[in-house]
Amino acid sequence: MNKGGNAHHRSFYLQLRRIRDDRIRNLLRGIISRETERSISSSSVNLLRHAACGRNLAIAAELLLGYDGAFPFPNRSNTYQSLLKPHSLNELPPHEELTFTIGYLNGWAEEVQATIGLISELRHIVHARSKDALKSLLTLAEQCGASNFLAKKIAYIVSKDANRNDLSEELAKIAGLLNQSEYSVPFFSAMEAIDNEFPLINGTASRVQLVAKYVKDDFRQLLPLHNIAAVPVALADVGSYLRKASSMSLVDTIVAVQTIRHLSEQWPSLNATIDRHMSPALRAAFEHFSAVAFNERELFDDCHQEDADIVYYRRSCAFLEFARPAKYRSFVDRVLGPRFLRTISNLQPAIKDYKIPSRKDLNKALLGFVRADDYLNIQAGGKFLRTIYFLIFLQGARDLAALDQRDIRFIFEHTTGLAVLMTEHELERLYGTADEESKPLVTVLALALYKARSNNDDVDFKFRLNLSMTIEASFAASIPAFFNWLLPSTPEVANFLLSILDRPTLQKMYWLINNPDQADRVRQDILRLVGKQRERIEYYIEADSIEAQRQVSKLQKYFDDSRMYVDGFAMKTWLVENPTSYTQQYLRLIDPGDNVTTIKVKSVNNAQGAEIVVLASFDYVLFEIAKNAFHQFCTNTNFGIESYLGRRIRHNTLTGIMRGGVESILEKPQYQILTYDEQFMDAYLRWRDEYREMIEDMRREFLQFKTPQKPRGIFRSELNAEDEGTRTNLTVLRNMNQSARSSELFNDLLIRFCWTEIDPQLKAAAKYIGVELLNNAVSSMESLLGDFTDDAQKHFRHELRNAVHERFSRLSSWFRQPESGFVSANTRQLGDLIVIEAVERPDSRNPAISWIGANADLMMEGLSVHRMYDCLSVLIRNALMYGNPDAPIKVSVEGLTISQANIAQLIVSVTSTLTDGVEKSEHLARLEQSFKDDDLGASMVKEGYTGIKKVRYITQNSEGRATVSYALEGNDCTISFLLTVELGEVGNKEAA
Repeated sequence: MNKGGNAHHRSFYLQLRRIRDDRIRNLLRGIISRETERSISSSSVNLLRHAACGRNLAIAAELLLGYDGAFPFPNRSNTYQSLLKPHSLNELPPHEELTFTIGYLNGWAEEVQATIGLISELRHIVHARSKDALKSLLTLAEQCGASNFLAKKIAYIVSKDANRNDLSEELAKIAGLLNQSEYSVPFFSAMEAIDNEFPLINGTASRVQLVAKYVKDDFRQLLPLHNIAAVPVALADVGSYLRKASSMSLVDTIVAVQTIRHLSEQWPSLNATIDRHMSPALRAAFEHFSAVAFNERELFDDCHQEDADIVYYRRSCAFLEFARPAKYRSFVDRVLGPRFLRTISNLQPAIKDYKIPSRKDLNKALLGFVRADDYLNIQAGGKFLRTIYFLIFLQGARDLAALDQRDIRFIFEHTTGLAVLMTEHELERLYGTADEESKPLVTVLALALYKARSNNDDVDFKFRLNLSMTIEASFAASIPAFFNWLLPSTPEVANFLLSILDRPTLQKMYWLINNPDQADRVRQDILRLVGKQRERIEYYIEADSIEAQRQVSKLQKYFDDSRMYVDGFAMKTWLVENPTSYTQQYLRLIDPGDNVTTIKVKSVNNAQGAEIVVLASFDYVLFEIAKNAFHQFCTNTNFGIESYLGRRIRHNTLTGIMRGGVESILEKPQYQILTYDEQFMDAYLRWRDEYREMIEDMRREFLQFKTPQKPRGIFRSELNAEDEGTRTNLTVLRNMNQSARSSELFNDLLIRFCWTEIDPQLKAAAKYIGVELLNNAVSSMESLLGDFTDDAQKHFRHELRNAVHERFSRLSSWFRQPESGFVSANTRQLGDLIVIEAVERPDSRNPAISWIGANADLMMEGLSVHRMYDCLSVLIRNALMYGNPDAPIKVSVEGLTISQANIAQLIVSVTSTLTDGVEKSEHLARLEQSFKDDDLGASMVKEGYTGIKKVRYITQNSEGRATVSYALEGNDCTISFLLTVELGEVGNKEAA
């Protein structure tokens, strides 16, 4: 807001006569005389906004902030920083906020008209070549600076283009112009909102959870949340929407006003306000823009009709300047927005003008989304729109009792994300109103939804009990039989329940499951059932990995409950299922199959050095990935440290350990006499109460993650980019990724980073408990009991002090990393395990295994151990099955250890001697065929997740290409593969 010179001030005073209210005129004169800086203060603007209204407010905004005003404010920034700065404008009623905005635009009429012309021309990018579209957006950036409008347009082009590497030069120019490396949130936030590669419902819920702690009073101050509800979701939201747009750029202000004009059917009085206060020239420009033809079908024509509704919804976020995208977005956002944001806002779904669907409507077949206004027809669209209509039904229907189990199964099969979107009240209504016949299944599904969103032990127990009773009564106590019943007509319901019935949940279904081994077998069975029905190889992989985990865990106890614990397998699954735009960008950088040309490095001649410099320039992306992962590592209630704290500390385990063996000392026979000493007992009971209060305070307040609700918590789930330790850990993570160049290892290394990052906090907690709190407890004891000097009293105090010391020492020992987040093993140990398991079969022989090569004893850790087990198991079993029983099997482990990165590339070869004859010919024919099939996933779904194809598939995912090969030399058949693995500490020492 640069202050104008004397000419501006003379013009200002001449224009004051347009304001009819003397009080407002005097207020403006006072502001002019008081403001001595080059820009007007927010307090002066707020003073005016509070005092003026209607016509006077519009004119005052123009006179103060317009081109010819006292403090011209062009609202243009050359970097994305302006989109992230919080504004200081006080809240106004929606009509007054709109009036102020219109007055400001009136003050920049020529610039607004020119900008509208630029925006209008961008309608052609939907059918232009991606490179040409980005050049047009670069022109917009050069002429108008940074804007959320621009970031969303870029995200649209990038998300729609199939070969993004071709766009790197144009993207780099825009990113450099707007300083994207320093302020990355606008672009990546837009990507996550628009690109269908990122899960909409679960991804949005995760983003809300991640940034909710930063919300003070208005969620729209934070750009990622502002983009979730891309249009105002209620009249009460209009003011907040306009304030955020006005705080970002002139372009965003124009688009916000145009969006409100498109929603005139909802709020006709707002359009009347626009018409009343907007200058005739501007009104003509906006009306001309509204008449411009725009082909909305281009936004979803490239996808299947079943997915077109959600694709159109997400891409419409970038085209709100046009009527149909704005109206569609409004139709959905008024339903979804308040649900996504319910923990941080008081917005309510504004659906009074919606037609409430009937039970019959919700059971209609889905016909697909074909036209831009198909959302008005409940039978058009796919699962996404049917979900919206079901939520409208839940919100508006008076009676849910009309829904029976057939209705519920159909609805669950044809909707998505209900676990996130439904409120607790709706879940309770759903299973509380079911008829007797439908109640068992409806109750199970409703409780499954409830369990998926809640870490409530009561809900968890109710779900397990009701599901077990239903399966026992109707499916002969067989969980696979229950899934076989669900799969033919409701495979999505089966898939949802599969996601809920993880291994820990199955192990706690005591009514049906007798032991952990049975839980694992059941989990494997239902994974394969669902995988076969859905023709998805991932399910087979998980089923197979359960067996690998069980076998590998024989080497070392996997779960040490006396130490801090994070379920690395569950966390990795979560990271895979909830990718962020930052992750996708980074994986493309480290993928060995991609030619990354985003940045050209001229100052480094060495090729390897150049790669590292290029990757280092993307540390801002890696930091955002690490920040999101670390937050989940800490606070996720299913697999994170928060789940450990809940299980071990807050569910009275801590109380029992700290009080047990301490308070019971007085019950020993030798101290019974002390209970008759009133003075001693009074002092002891005071100490005991203080001790109990300390334990309770520690449990409730200190051993928590710090939040506004828990300000005394000693743990933090945020990363600080300025912290030296974090920067060092990030550099190590980057170098390991640079060495591994494996997207499969990326999440393993990310979990390792999280352990390294949390370690100082664990040590601080252990010290706080084992030193400070212990000293407090002992000091209190000495203060209250130290003056009692009889022998029995002294012996009691001594034993009590020792017990307290032991309890605090034990508690502090909890706050250590486990010896390893995963099992460590070398290739020789894995091979021995495989052989032992193989020869347990009656028809097996005792094989002779010859180990050769320099790296057979190199220790691996993380999920690399499981991948190595899977691959090695196939080759050794192959050799046992088809090799000459009298000839030894040779296993060679060679490779390259990459220094300073805890990463190695191992080349493993298994050689067996074949016997001449028909069997040899048949085996070689099968072997040759195994290497011909290119669509590994599809073929293994049909044939099973086994054999050489399995090894090819594993290495293809890990290395970016299948690294399996075979060679014949006489009767010797050698099958080899290359695998990148994480090294354990032992491995590092040996490598050194």
